[in-house]
Amino acid sequence: MKQLLSYNVANLQGKGSREYQEDSFGFVNALDVTEIRINGLFAAVADGMGGMQGGREASILVMKTLMADFENMDRKAHLGLQLAQSILHAGDLVYQMLRGAGGSTIVAGIFYNEMLYFASVGDSTIWLVRDGEVIHLNEPHNMKLQRYHESFSAGIMDPFPGRRDLQSYALTQHVGMREEAKVDMNYRPLRLENKDVLIFCSDGVGEVLTEEEVLYCLDSPLASDACARMESLIRQKDLPGQDNYTALVIKCSY
Repeated sequence: MKQLLSYNVANLQGKGSREYQEDSFGFVNALDVTEIRINGLFAAVADGMGGMQGGREASILVMKTLMADFENMDRKAHLGLQLAQSILHAGDLVYQMLRGAGGSTIVAGIFYNEMLYFASVGDSTIWLVRDGEVIHLNEPHNMKLQRYHESFSAGIMDPFPGRRDLQSYALTQHVGMREEAKVDMNYRPLRLENKDVLIFCSDGVGEVLTEEEVLYCLDSPLASDACARMESLIRQKDLPGQDNYTALVIKCSY
C-alpha cells in the first residue's frame, strides 16, 4: 500500500505595533485525516489593507468566501483554477460591500492527493522549504516587480529599477479592486515530498524574516515550535512600524 503524506500544522499571529489586527487566516480539515484524504487540506492568509477603511472587514470576507467555496469544489476538476475563481468571487463580494474602501491580499493553498495547488493576489508570501532551501512560490504584486518587468521589456538591464524608491512595495493588485484582480497561481500542481514545509504568511512575516532565520525556525519536528520561534524573532527585532503578522506552517511527512 502506498504511504501517504500527513500534515503537521500550526499558526502564529500578532498585531505588531498596529492598533488593530487586520489579518485573517483559516484552515479547513487540518485535524481530520479522513477528510484530508477525501477532500484535501485548505490553508490561507488574508492581509487586510491597513491604509484602507475596511481592511479588517475585507480580510474576513475573503477568508469566509474561500473556505465556503472550498467545501463545494469539484475534486475531479482542476482545483487550482477553482481556487483562482474563488478569489475572484471574493473580490466581487468585497467590492460590493466596501465599494473600494477596503481590500485585502490573499495567499491560499489546497493540499490534495500529495499535490499543492496555490493562488495569490498581493504581496503576501508562500514559501516552500525543501532540502535546506527556501523557495518563494508566488509572485508579489507590487511596484518593485512591475518596474522589474517593465525595465526588461524595454531592454534596460538594471534588474532593480527604483529600488530605493519608498513606493517600490506599493501594491499593484489586491482583492476588492474595481477591476478584476490578476491572480497568480500554479497551473501545474506541485508534487509534495517528505519533509517539505510550506509557509503561508502576511508581509509582516515575509518582509521581516530572512531565509536564514526561516531555516533556523524550522529546525524542529513540530510546526508549533517553528511558529513559536518565528514569533520570538519578530518580537526580538521590534521593528518600528511592525505590521500585523500572521503565518501558517504546514510540515509534510510520512
